[in-house]
Formats: sequence, C-alpha cells, structure tokens
Amino acid sequence: MRRYLWDGHILSCEQTRDIVMQSVALYMERGYGLWGAFDSAGSLVGFCGYWSFRDEHELELLYGVAEPDWLKGYAREMVEPMIAYGFEHLQLPEIRASIDAPNGASQRVLRRQGFLNDSVRNLAGGKLYFRLPRERRETDSEGWEAA
Repeated sequence: MRRYLWDGHILSCEQTRDIVMQSVALYMERGYGLWGAFDSAGSLVGFCGYWSFRDEHELELLYGVAEPDWLKGYAREMVEPMIAYGFEHLQLPEIRASIDAPNGASQRVLRRQGFLNDSVRNLAGGKLYFRLPRERRETDSEGWEAA
C-alpha cells in the first residue's frame, strides 16, 4: 500500500494508531474519515474515505489497496460507494483526488468513475489532480473511460 502513499515511508504502529484515532474523531465530528475494506473472508485488503490535504477545508478521496490484492477490483469496489457517500451524505459539490503520477492503476480507477484531470492544478510536480463535479456524475455515468 505504501508505494504511492506516505512517499514509500513505512508508518510506525504509533503513526498508524494516530491516523485511525484521527479518522474516528473526524467521523464523529464531521461525518467523514477512512474506512477499512475487507474481503469476503474478513481480511483487511485496504481502506477508503475522505481526508484533508494541503488545506484543512480541501477534502480528497483517498484509498489504498494492499499490494497482494492489487488488480482484483477492490479499488473500484471501494471508490464507487465512497463517491455516492460524498455526494449524498457530505453534499460535496465535487470530489477531488490526487495521485502520484506513475500510479497508472489509480488513474484508470478514477477515469472509469468519471473523474476529470484538474488541468489548473496539474501544472508541475509528481502529483496528478482529478475532480468529479456533481453534475457530471448526475447527468451521465456511461462511457467514462474515454473521458
């Protein structure tokens, strides 16, 4: 999971605990945070949710899948309901996401969900920024891969 998250840094048990505790507090206070994703056998395969980056008021969709579970469709299965949650429960006008430029799998996941390149923000650096406006999601959900 850490290849494209936390800049490849291995989080300590304390750092992981702090993130989980912060997520619980955020959910209780604001209705968002990170959720664990489990396979049918009950094993943790990843996480998904909303987290603030760069600016306390700028929420982004965040997800990660454990490397042994890559290419099994878990990212899509996590992202789809989280998009619905963002629009329906959090009333977000758009959903934002950023990924490391070399992460082609995440680019495909986001594009298949209808995300657009955020050309204003994709001017430099090793990150790619995406956005999914509410109206784009509400008007048409077919053929996103070509977008």
